[in-house]
Amino acid sequence: MAEQDLISARGPVNNWNARQTSILSYSVFLKHSGLNEEKEIKSRDASVLQSKVDQQIQKWEEKYEKLLENREKQRNAKQAEKDTQEASKVLDECENLLKATLDVDDAVDWSSLKKRPPYRQPSGSLDRVEYSLMYGEPSSFHPHPKPPRPEQTDPRYQSGVQWFHKLIPGLSKKKEQEAAARFEEAMKVHAANTLDVQKKNERLKARFEEERKAFQKARDEYERENQRRNSVIDDLEKRWRGGDPEAIHEHAEMVLNSSQYPEWVDVDFELGYRPDERMLVINYELPAPDSIPTLKEVKYVKTRDEFVEKHITEAQKKALYDRICYQIALRTLHEIWEADEPDNIQGIVFNGFVTAVDRATGIEGRSCILSVQAWKEEFLAINLELVDPKECFRKLKGVSASSLAAVQAVPPKIKLDFEDSRFVESREIASGVDEETNLAAMHWEEFEHLIREIFANEFSGPGAEVKVTKGSRDGGVDAIALDPDPIRGGKIVIQAKRYTNTVGVSAVRDLYGTVVNENANRGILVTTSHYGPDAYQFADGKNLTLIDGGGLLDLLAKHGQKASIDIKAAKLLLNDV
Repeated sequence: MAEQDLISARGPVNNWNARQTSILSYSVFLKHSGLNEEKEIKSRDASVLQSKVDQQIQKWEEKYEKLLENREKQRNAKQAEKDTQEASKVLDECENLLKATLDVDDAVDWSSLKKRPPYRQPSGSLDRVEYSLMYGEPSSFHPHPKPPRPEQTDPRYQSGVQWFHKLIPGLSKKKEQEAAARFEEAMKVHAANTLDVQKKNERLKARFEEERKAFQKARDEYERENQRRNSVIDDLEKRWRGGDPEAIHEHAEMVLNSSQYPEWVDVDFELGYRPDERMLVINYELPAPDSIPTLKEVKYVKTRDEFVEKHITEAQKKALYDRICYQIALRTLHEIWEADEPDNIQGIVFNGFVTAVDRATGIEGRSCILSVQAWKEEFLAINLELVDPKECFRKLKGVSASSLAAVQAVPPKIKLDFEDSRFVESREIASGVDEETNLAAMHWEEFEHLIREIFANEFSGPGAEVKVTKGSRDGGVDAIALDPDPIRGGKIVIQAKRYTNTVGVSAVRDLYGTVVNENANRGILVTTSHYGPDAYQFADGKNLTLIDGGGLLDLLAKHGQKASIDIKAAKLLLNDV
């Protein structure tokens, strides 16, 4: 509110003598709502009165400005106190990263993974149709009312013949004929209107049924998708309980991704499971030394009107960083084993990596700064509620530098092997492809390697890689793209289908199931032919990309490669009629 809006005035008032012949004085009543003050100002002279009013207003303005300044300082002081409390809370979180997980059940809740809300969609906009408020389903419609039927007793359709009409020959009969004609015309109009309403209601009913069937179809597909999704989850749980290595790997990822850390901890890791040893190897990205919270206190200095932050000392920061890293290591071991109900994992190797700038060289590097190999029976005997994280780490014969903040590299107990046994050596195919090459007639294995080569060019950024998996004859995983790009990247499943017929929805479902099983970010299906409408419908809304024959040729052209697709010739050559 503006200053002038806070001041109100009544007057001036003329104060007369008893005889009402002359003015003795003038007065004005002022009020400042911001200060909650009132004052009556008087003067025998009108110009002096105005001067007094101006002085009072200026006085109030100065007083109110100081009041606002004091209020702002009080707010700032309270904000500083609030920021200090928050900083203290954050530092407490740093000290209790391990204890924070001890009261949490880290087991995967398989049933919760299968819970999805009932199908819903926004309500439609058809006039005279009722929609379910909860689900948006068309529930009923209100037909247009039928037009009222003309009644012959209505005065409009009466002849109105009186006795005197009979005095004129033929007049009565004429009036009766006219009345009958009016009624007949009204009945014709009524019939036309009734037919029009009937057609409107038929169209309304048809649109209603169309919307209702579309809703039911979408709901049924949603429920079928839920069933397929749940069957994938059930299969994963079954394989995990049965000791399947891939399921154990995926389960461990689920456990660690579910771990609730403070916002400043970015949960990032890589896993490898060694079934012969029942050993899980974890490469964990630890926070960089300069990324941990250090704010201890916030003060507001009134004289300078500024906030002053106080941080923990450099020595305290280094010690805190050590405690954070050791807690993350122990917490990770605890979470994996607490969730290991089937006793699949007997040993865990935790390698803690840090990406940080070397202060001596100014160059960013990635180093393993701690590593520990622990065994389940020994670890579960430890009371994590009472341990000193660093001493517990040493008890487990972990290796690390004396100060982790120095980012001094240590050798991992066991290195994580990223070589997937499913991967096969890539072959160069594109160099032998030209405009005469009919992709639809290529050998299936050469076709899959060609796709690998093209996508290797598509994902050609630093650190990106595309590997071909073992021969699938158009089924399973044909290639895996590992793209480090933080926006579009991740793990991408690529399947190549050298088909000459329409690709149905089953192939897209298989791809989606593989994406889920591989814990990939998205899937790409490439074919030499085309996709049916069901395939596109299933892929809609999922992280799936469908590339048909035309799209494949465009992709080849994008990377300077020409080829052709002749489905008819391929069918004759492959006897695929």
